[in-house]
Amino acid sequence: MSRAIDPNTRTWWHRGRPYTATELWADWVVHTVGLAVAIGVGGALLLKASADGKSSDLLSLGVYVGTLVSVLVISLAFNLSPVTGLKRFLARLDQAAIFLLIAGTYTPLLALMSGTPTGDLMLPPIWAASLVGIALKVIVPQHFGRLAL
Repeated sequence: MSRAIDPNTRTWWHRGRPYTATELWADWVVHTVGLAVAIGVGGALLLKASADGKSSDLLSLGVYVGTLVSVLVISLAFNLSPVTGLKRFLARLDQAAIFLLIAGTYTPLLALMSGTPTGDLMLPPIWAASLVGIALKVIVPQHFGRLAL
């Protein structure tokens, strides 16, 4: 028995109605501008870190820039894809990418604190929690919603 989706009902993978052409255009513009800024400023940041010669700074900033660009690319792909099985999969990746960005954002901040109890003790659990969140969103997105928060 197939159940029709009520257009007023929101689900985890679509809005219940198709996006208008204006919404799709605006979404593309916002993501494209964000991606261009992330690549441009992130690249400049990485060049500056490279010129300073600190490989640990370069690595931690690379993690941040990489996770930021990944989130924007995945979100762009999800938002612009038609409602298909691929969109459902991209929805999982889109939600999982948020965990990736959270860990990626903490990485350079805690790398600056390397050698301190806070810096050394916080980074592994943050990445572990993020990896668990990613796994939950990709493997079983319909379960553990509150745990993922």
